[in-house]
Amino acid sequence: MANRRFTQFFQTPHPSPVLIDCNFKVVVGDAAGFGITGLKGTGVRNVFMHTSATPATGNPNPANGIIIVQLYDNYTKFFASYETIKSPFSGSDVTTTVTNTSYAITTVGTTTLAQWQAVGLPKGVPPAVGAAFTATASQAIGGTGAVQVVATAGGGLDHLEVFGDPNTTINLSAAYATPSTVGFPQIMFQCFKEHVVSAPADNTVISISMYLSNSSVTVAGE
Repeated sequence: MANRRFTQFFQTPHPSPVLIDCNFKVVVGDAAGFGITGLKGTGVRNVFMHTSATPATGNPNPANGIIIVQLYDNYTKFFASYETIKSPFSGSDVTTTVTNTSYAITTVGTTTLAQWQAVGLPKGVPPAVGAAFTATASQAIGGTGAVQVVATAGGGLDHLEVFGDPNTTINLSAAYATPSTVGFPQIMFQCFKEHVVSAPADNTVISISMYLSNSSVTVAGE
């Protein structure tokens, strides 16, 4: 639960600011043909990436490393975007920890709270799939619980960059605003690793926040 002192607005000189966010898992072989699964985020209609399956309706099946975020509504300006990348796990469960190595729980099993805390799970954190901790002991976990380390190659990318000028694709003109005719507003991104456009590793989770404006008023040139 958030601190009750948190406010539900932020101060900005931009008129009518809108923050749209989404997160999804990269899955090239996604049977539905989106190239991703588990899309979450109000305001985002679809996310399209490269797929090895038959592309879903509307998915142009872009090259590896391209992300197309399709929005439900028009916006007048694009100010900025931010991303968070969660690397996939190794895929191999282990039941013994090594001091100073970081893990995430993949199976809680019959392992007790005391046994989890004995290998490093912080006090107050309930044992749950996905809970991360750094081991404070080299020993067997106990019970049937299991953990994994992050994949050696990580998520296969180190950052995202906006592709093109989103201001030209987020505000469809009245002449082309019918979805059945032209589609929906969209923003495109490229995935980079060490300055090269790269395909994210399967099961990498990408979160994107997009700071937009819903006003046609210009302030300080924006």
